[in-house]
Amino acid sequence: MLPVKSVYPLKNATHTRELDFCSITIISENTAEIIVHEGVEVSGPMVEQCVAVLRQALTGPFCLLVNECNSHSYDFRAQTALGAVDELLAVALVSDKPLMDVAVCSMMRLPRPTHWPMAVFSKREDALAMLLALQPQVNSATLLDVGT
Repeated sequence: MLPVKSVYPLKNATHTRELDFCSITIISENTAEIIVHEGVEVSGPMVEQCVAVLRQALTGPFCLLVNECNSHSYDFRAQTALGAVDELLAVALVSDKPLMDVAVCSMMRLPRPTHWPMAVFSKREDALAMLLALQPQVNSATLLDVGT
């Protein structure tokens, strides 16, 4: 497992956790935003480490907002590891890359035990709105303003 740069806080504590390969910002009790660092090839063990942080910090089922603002890639094991996360409710990707829809369609075809919605958005606000619409139990007033 890859080292974590910060100590894990208590469940539902709000802040950003820095891993060697990404930043995880807790948005609400069951939503987090992930930004993978520039030039990283995300591997299966990296996904597993990220999911361990999410399980500790969030209440399941949870949603992910994956902000694709940096150039990076996912190996096959990373793609299948993400698909095997039982606690996932939905994933929204924010990207201005024209081929991201094709990549997402390809990833959605991979076999996985749990099927959850995944969509690509050009604006972070739209991605967050989709995730919130899927979680009626979360009051939008509990969200933190973590910027754009």
